[in-house]
Amino acid sequence: MATVASFLKHLSLSPNKSDNEGLFLINFFKYSGFGSGQLLGRTNFDLLVSTIQQNSYWDQKKEHLLKIFLDEVKSFLTQEKLDIDLVRFKELISKQVIEVEKPLELLTIVSRKIKKKLTADQKVKLKVLPSGEIMCLVMDEKQNLEVSVFSSRVTLSKGLLSPLLPKTQLYYNSNMDLKRGLFQRLQTDSHTYNFVLTQNGLKGCALSGSFLQLKEKMLGELKSDLPVFFPLKNIEGHFIDLSSDPFYLELCNGLDRSITMLKRRESGAYSLAKKALKSTYLALKYVFEDDKHLKSKLLQLEHTIQAEYQCAEQARNLLD
Repeated sequence: MATVASFLKHLSLSPNKSDNEGLFLINFFKYSGFGSGQLLGRTNFDLLVSTIQQNSYWDQKKEHLLKIFLDEVKSFLTQEKLDIDLVRFKELISKQVIEVEKPLELLTIVSRKIKKKLTADQKVKLKVLPSGEIMCLVMDEKQNLEVSVFSSRVTLSKGLLSPLLPKTQLYYNSNMDLKRGLFQRLQTDSHTYNFVLTQNGLKGCALSGSFLQLKEKMLGELKSDLPVFFPLKNIEGHFIDLSSDPFYLELCNGLDRSITMLKRRESGAYSLAKKALKSTYLALKYVFEDDKHLKSKLLQLEHTIQAEYQCAEQARNLLD
């Protein structure tokens, strides 16, 4: 049976490889988290359909894109065996896509879809995000959590509105840590982050634009220097209690330590304070925008720095 790698190789040798459609298809199969040995089939094609429908640019050009893609598949089938229902694929991608403007209406559409898939051991919670999108939290009996975010774009077919596949899908264990070995996807307005957690840290890529162009490869520990870190923390802020969030606690402790060290005039105090200020500014900008507690601690640190600077200036003036 055909693999993702063999189909990707076929696309890379295609005359269309440099066209917009060709670039999009190559980037999709290259960076969407499919293993090179993974069999090419329904899962890959369903995600392709949803990716096209999520993007207004490609949804408007889907007829031309569909023709090119089907031509590539038919050409590929002359060399490899592929178990795929092309009729079903064409039906899916041909569905009309509309924007749902009212969040509560979107909540009803998503709820109807989710409840059909729930098992007896699962509990679900839905919430409307500030963006108007819907977050779905599904927890099983072992306290494992699946987090999905549904955009306001839905399909209309035979009078029925249905949500697209989630634009963001994350998996957590009972300790609220991202699960290892599972493909995770997080999408913002401007970027898509596809990654997996391994024993050696996070491995994945940050993609940008309608063509899913590679912006940055991600490799290493899940820390603030990885581009996915702040978007991920922004998502987690909607369901993880701040009192148990290691990142939030680290920010607060860093501010407190900086204030204490400055007042005691300890060595390295200003260096630590500078690092704490930078981390907190970024966190308030991208994650904890309305957090009064963090803002209060930041203000205390700024006042302490100013006070210590003024004391140092006065001391220098006395010596002159």
